[in-house]
Amino acid sequence: MMNWVRLFENKGMDTFITNSESKKTAKFKCNNFLEQDKAKAVMILGDAGAGKTHLALAMAKEYFLQGEKVEVVNYREIVRLSVYKERIIREYNKAIDSYIDADVLLIDDLFCGAIVDVELSNDIYEIINSRYEGQKITIITSERNITELLDMDEPIISRLIEMTRREYVCYL
Repeated sequence: MMNWVRLFENKGMDTFITNSESKKTAKFKCNNFLEQDKAKAVMILGDAGAGKTHLALAMAKEYFLQGEKVEVVNYREIVRLSVYKERIIREYNKAIDSYIDADVLLIDDLFCGAIVDVELSNDIYEIINSRYEGQKITIITSERNITELLDMDEPIISRLIEMTRREYVCYL
C-alpha cells in the first residue's frame, strides 16, 4: 500500500481550482459533506484529469487532520490483491481489514481499467457493505458515470448511492 499522506501536502480545498460550474458545485457539495453527519459516502465522478483525486484527497486530508484513521487505495491495487489473493493471503486479509476498519476510506478510480469478475465483485462488496453497516465515511472517485457504474455492479453502486443519501454524487 502506498503512503498517501505525502500526497495530502499539496492537496486541499483551497488549492482545488474551480474554473467551471461543475467544479464549483462539486467543491460546494464536498465541503457540505465534511460538515454534515448523515450521509456516509461521497462519489466524485468525471473524466481523467478533471480533479477528482485532488478533491477526494483534500477531503481525506481534512479527516486526517481531525485525527481520523484514513486509508487511501487505488482500485487497481485492490484488483492486484484480488488476483494474487491465493499467494498473498495474509497481505490480502490485512489490506481488506484495514479498508473495512478505517474511519475514512478513499477508493480512487473505482472500476477504472479493469473488468469486474465475480470474486473481485465479492471483495469490493464486502468492503462497501461492511462500511455501510458500520456507518463509516467512504469517498469514491471514478471516470465512469452512474449508469455505467450500475451496469458494472448494481449491488455495490446501489449501496454507495444509498450511503450518499442521493445528495453527494458530484460530477466534474
